[in-house]
Amino acid sequence: MSSLDEKFEKAYDNYENHQIDEALKLFEELFEEEYDLEKIIPPMIDLYLATDDLEKGEECVDILLKDDSENLEALSIKSYILTHMEKFEDALEYAEKIIELDPNVEEGYLLKISIYHLQNRTEDINNYVDELVEERPEVIDGIKEFTGLGPEDLKTGIVPEFDDEVEEHDHSECDHDHHHHHHDDECEHYDEHHGPNSDDDYECEHPELHEHDHAHDHQEPMDEETINNMLKEIYEEVDANTDDEVERNLYKANGAAQFSRFEESLDFIDEALKIDDKNMDALLLKSAILFNLTKFDEALTTIDNVIELYPDNTDALTFKGFVYLNLGDFKEAENSFKTALDLDNDDFEVWRQYSFAVASGGDMNRAIGINQKALKKFPEESDLWYDRYNFLNQIDSKAKAQEALDKCLELNPNQLDYQGNPVSSDNSDETEEESDFGDFGDNDQFDLNNVDLNNVNPEDIELSPEEERLFTLLSENGYDSQKATNLVLSSYQEVMSQNLNVSDEEELFKKVVDLVEKKIHNGDI
Repeated sequence: MSSLDEKFEKAYDNYENHQIDEALKLFEELFEEEYDLEKIIPPMIDLYLATDDLEKGEECVDILLKDDSENLEALSIKSYILTHMEKFEDALEYAEKIIELDPNVEEGYLLKISIYHLQNRTEDINNYVDELVEERPEVIDGIKEFTGLGPEDLKTGIVPEFDDEVEEHDHSECDHDHHHHHHDDECEHYDEHHGPNSDDDYECEHPELHEHDHAHDHQEPMDEETINNMLKEIYEEVDANTDDEVERNLYKANGAAQFSRFEESLDFIDEALKIDDKNMDALLLKSAILFNLTKFDEALTTIDNVIELYPDNTDALTFKGFVYLNLGDFKEAENSFKTALDLDNDDFEVWRQYSFAVASGGDMNRAIGINQKALKKFPEESDLWYDRYNFLNQIDSKAKAQEALDKCLELNPNQLDYQGNPVSSDNSDETEEESDFGDFGDNDQFDLNNVDLNNVNPEDIELSPEEERLFTLLSENGYDSQKATNLVLSSYQEVMSQNLNVSDEEELFKKVVDLVEKKIHNGDI
């Protein structure tokens, strides 16, 4: 065996064991030494995507396309990269090329519709689907057979009845955490350490307020009269000790928020903003309160105002990422966290959120790469090692996952999991179904128990067993039509790009449903 062959084997071993930097260094050396491109380019593409180097990944894909411009797998990856670079029109061109090369399979059409969804081009989606119904009914039939999606479903969602069911319930009791419930705890973390709900924002001048703000922590729920009396006491103390009217309103808003009196809190914030409409603390607190009221669009508008006024405010960018995570818009969440890191990469929690956003978008290998970058910068942070353990478990790299868990517990024997439970060294014995990746904790503020979609009965619709499984997964987890569509289409794209040689449609559809189930179970959505 030649020295180059040995280097290739070592590089590939590192690649398979997710030693990303080591593998990439060796593959780049092999590339410079003109080793067999057919062997090294595919893993190099994967590694560049894992390290978030889309430009170099694209260069490698272009090498494949230069050799074979009709390589469907390369065209699909090219479209994927361009989509992640937000070059949607270019991505559409490659989807169109796939359609041109292979007009009788569904992938190109679904890629195109998926990109339209990412662009929120509702009218174009409707027109395109109508055109397919009229001119290519066999394609629509194929999509229906493969994915269970009919024309109207492609336009508006998997099962239109979802929207009606969700609208029947009080959204104040649901924060859409069925889309991404594990980030509720992370949003709570933002309040405690980074955001305007932090008592530290105000306790330096009036430390006596801190005692009242958390007087209700870890106790039985208080009745309204008790809360009213406690808030009255807080408000009286604020009035007696605070001369500045803006600060006075913000102290009161913070106190009301501690008791989940969010509308009352908003009233105080608005009074502060009437006096100083550019007050950063007021705007940040308002966005957090709106988030807790599940008024996500208003929260985004408010946080965008903060970013416009204070473009270098990493707290605002980080919180914007949290909002997008709960909306299920993982690309925007990813962009927000990345921008925050570009400004200040010394907060390991933001690195964590960045990796979660990428994992939630379905790219576990890139998430591992981001986590590895963070570990190089913060090797003593046990939470990062615990994240690595969970990421590696998701791709069935059990040995490496165990190493990460051992390191985590070496650094912190009292490590807690995402639900706040102690982590033990035998956690690796969990089955995949028991893995806690994705369950990053439950925020008491949000409760899905009152959201009941059981009235949506799959038995009333003609479904194959796999279609019924997909329907049940989506309905039981409270997906509205738009989110369901995005989830299934993105899963379909991933499955097709990884299984281009699989022609059995039932087998492919089962893989799609399996991936959807895994994403929902793990919170990778």
